[in-house]
Amino acid sequence: MDIQQTLIPGADVFSADGEKLGTMVSASGAYIVVEKGFFLPKDYYIPVGAITETNENAVYLSVTKDEALDQHWDRLPEDSGQPVGD
Repeated sequence: MDIQQTLIPGADVFSADGEKLGTMVSASGAYIVVEKGFFLPKDYYIPVGAITETNENAVYLSVTKDEALDQHWDRLPEDSGQPVGD
């Protein structure tokens, strides 16, 4: 099944080290938007290539919380327009 079909807004997003990073609010073809929360100081635009698994309630990433924070994913990708669902 295509990963895009299992990306449901409202799903919790977890890092590879098991930390809940926030809640997915929307998705585009290239990335998901995770709204700011306890660990994320602002919204993050996480590429779908960093997703290892999804289900209707959760999205699991291949990177740890610290790795996610160091990726500069807090900037809207220039080559992607606005995410679907905003």
